[in-house]
Amino acid sequence: VPQRPTVEGMDLLQPGSMYSRHAASGLAETAYWGRVAATGEERLLVNRNVRPSGVEADHGLVVALSRDAAAALARWRAETAFGVALYLLAGTLAFAGLGAVHRGERRASHAQEAARLAVLDNEQRWALALEGSGVGVWDWNPQTDAMFQSPVWKAMLGDAGHDFGATGAAWFERVHPDDAPALRRALDAHLQGRADRYAAEHRMRCADGNWKWVLARGRVFARDAAGRAVRVVGTQSDVSERREAEVLRRERDLADAANRAKTDFLSRMSHELRTPLNAILGFAQLLVARTDAQAAPEQRQQIQYIEQAGWHLLEMVNDMLDLTRIEAGQLELHPQAVALGGVIDAAQAMVVRQAQEAQVELAVAPVDAAAVVEADPVRLRQVLVNLVMNAVEAMGRDGTLTITGSIEGDTLRVALDDTGPGVDVEVRKRIFEPFFTTKTPGARSGTGLGLALVDSIVRQRGGAVEVESVVGQGTAVTLLLPAVRFEAPEAARESGRHSQVGETVLFVDDEPALRVLASRSLRPLGYR
Repeated sequence: VPQRPTVEGMDLLQPGSMYSRHAASGLAETAYWGRVAATGEERLLVNRNVRPSGVEADHGLVVALSRDAAAALARWRAETAFGVALYLLAGTLAFAGLGAVHRGERRASHAQEAARLAVLDNEQRWALALEGSGVGVWDWNPQTDAMFQSPVWKAMLGDAGHDFGATGAAWFERVHPDDAPALRRALDAHLQGRADRYAAEHRMRCADGNWKWVLARGRVFARDAAGRAVRVVGTQSDVSERREAEVLRRERDLADAANRAKTDFLSRMSHELRTPLNAILGFAQLLVARTDAQAAPEQRQQIQYIEQAGWHLLEMVNDMLDLTRIEAGQLELHPQAVALGGVIDAAQAMVVRQAQEAQVELAVAPVDAAAVVEADPVRLRQVLVNLVMNAVEAMGRDGTLTITGSIEGDTLRVALDDTGPGVDVEVRKRIFEPFFTTKTPGARSGTGLGLALVDSIVRQRGGAVEVESVVGQGTAVTLLLPAVRFEAPEAARESGRHSQVGETVLFVDDEPALRVLASRSLRPLGYR
């Protein structure tokens, strides 16, 4: 209005145009006074972004209304000229200076208001930025105790949409009693000017009653004539995860230190215990060898009790040391080509005496001579001996223990099936715990470390031990380990049976005078 066909279809998005200035401002409404790019006229122009409901459009519309600048200002100019004339007529030269001062104060007031609006606008931008990053904002007047908390500040404590209590007193009531004194000291130091700013980490009670660690920062923005703070603005951020991580890290460091101390203690103690135990065992064996079995059977039996107790204690010390090494990641494995049949034979030989005493029949199924895998021979044999020994001890008296070994694909599989009394579900849940033993009637009680050591070694090797049992029918234990196949030695193929590759087997005659030569340290190598 009026219609101007000459400007219809014109592109107003040109540098310097009032439409470009409106589009760049990001505001919904703008008002400009200047030259219109379409007509070149000096006009007062207002723009508004609209999006009518029911209209499908991928862009919003801009409605502009303009008026000739001279016409818009004509009345104001006339009234201003008339007022100035009256003022000049009514005033005197004495008031000319006062008028100038008044105009100066008005300009200063306008400038101050503009500055205030600019600061307010800047604060709003910062508040929006902080809210978007999950940081809450608070504004507190210590003199009136009035306090503003942003929505994010309230949501941080589970009070989103609720009245938290717009006072500083309500804020302090939620601070943990143990943290309140330190918070008060830090805040008072800043309010009294002894510190540049306020910062404190403390716990606050959430709406659900739980405690949350927060980091509060603030600064005095305004003071009255007496120097008292009348406006303190600050932020609050959630630091619970960092605090929890610090606690976990401290606990982990303490646990690591305790574990290292335990490992060092056990290592030292095992050495100190082994020395006297070896002497006890050695002299006990000598006493047994020199004692006439016919003349002093009771004395010989008592010495044998000493020897058996010494072996039992030394076995427990060795197992404890192995467990601590595994926990500390210090147990070294030395893999090499190992014949599965030889390892099973060695394990059987080491427990055959205990099996005979318990009247348990050991039935070992033939193992393919080509079943050669990569493994640590000492540790693999240790695992098998512990499994077989545990099965013999758990069976009590009488029964059959069947041992089968094979390599299926990339898995080494050794199965132990016994006809013992079996174990219930609760026992199977704890069977690999250190020092856990079962009270099977007629069975010899062990140290409770054998299966725990088996489980640790097997898991370190990436394998597993599966236990299935039916009370009254027996137990099936299956050892599963990753295996790398090797070609069996030619001699092994020809004989059909072979000893473990790279293994030293010590043969000692079953004479008392010679048995003392086989120290306990050689038993893991499997002597008969």
